[in-house]
Amino acid sequence: MRPSEGGGAPSAVGRRQRGVPRGRRRPQYSSFSPEVRGSQAGPGDPGKLRSRPGCSLGAGGAGASGRGGAGRGGGDRGRGQRPAGRAREERRGLEGSTKSVRGWRPAARRPGWTGPRGSPIPGAVRRGRLEGRQTAGRASMLPLLHPALPLLLSATLTFRGLRRALCCLPLPAHVRADPLRTWRWHNLLVSFAHSIVSGIWALLCIWQTPELLVEIEKAWSLSGYLLVCFSAGYFIHDTVDIVISHQARASWEYLVHHVMAMGAFFSGIFWSSFVGGGVLTLLVEVSNIFLTFRMMMKINNAQHLLLYRVNKYVNLVMYFLFRLAPQAYLTHYFLRYLGQRTLGTFLLGILLMLDIMILIYFSRLLRSDFCPQRVPSQQHKDKFLTE
Repeated sequence: MRPSEGGGAPSAVGRRQRGVPRGRRRPQYSSFSPEVRGSQAGPGDPGKLRSRPGCSLGAGGAGASGRGGAGRGGGDRGRGQRPAGRAREERRGLEGSTKSVRGWRPAARRPGWTGPRGSPIPGAVRRGRLEGRQTAGRASMLPLLHPALPLLLSATLTFRGLRRALCCLPLPAHVRADPLRTWRWHNLLVSFAHSIVSGIWALLCIWQTPELLVEIEKAWSLSGYLLVCFSAGYFIHDTVDIVISHQARASWEYLVHHVMAMGAFFSGIFWSSFVGGGVLTLLVEVSNIFLTFRMMMKINNAQHLLLYRVNKYVNLVMYFLFRLAPQAYLTHYFLRYLGQRTLGTFLLGILLMLDIMILIYFSRLLRSDFCPQRVPSQQHKDKFLTE
């Protein structure tokens, strides 16, 4: 008897079918391939073959096919019997484990916990997804938890404490007689200290990182970032000081200037961009050293001193070098953002408004120091900027 007829050894097709992994078996409707069926079955046999596995072939099925070999369990494995692997899957209740099962449907997916075919996701992946969702939920709270906020708060409180300490210093006789001049004197002392620190700091930043002069948007340095935070804290303090001292009407131009400056600095603080522009803007503090000293001498009624006359010329030179020149350079750089909807366009708008204010300040400086016959009118005698 031939092995194919006696059933002692499984056929080559059966061996290939059992060698294929369980989840990758071909979804066929018979236990044997079409080639074997065509070669083994007689002219009248095709009608006895069923289209689905597991259906009985009838009484003459085994004899007609001549394939009644021994099964895996020791008995004969007929062509209509179910494969042992599939039987085990059905006994275990693994619904949808292979595509050969008719009527297979994927298991119900739990969002975030199952894969594309209903398979469970490893714990590490689940934790990663949960962390991603938590990060997205915290994104709206990012401005409230930014690490620069402690720096801003510390700088603001530092200048507030400095003002309280400066109030303990003795006042000139001409200043002590007028409460308004007293407040201006203390305010200018804080501004003078800020100008000295920030002006020298800005020069050191540019000396350490020359890229800040060229890569205004992308260049970044820790020293420059801390400088921008430090100066932003001063502007916050000075704005609060003007408001709580009821000098907002007389010094509204300073309030507008401070708000625009803080808007520009916050772009470098919270978005870490245009830090170089902030450092270049703070070069103006070198000029403010001499400008603030001039204003303090005018409040003290010391215009007749030689020191005042020397300072007014030095102040004019510094105004050109550290205020007008950097402002013109920054304006020329930011014109490239004209017509775009970017942060650079927003900063360009602030820069153009600051240009107008600087030109107004410069005209007042020239009229006050080099055209003394042009005296401010009575209605402007209390304005802060006319000093």
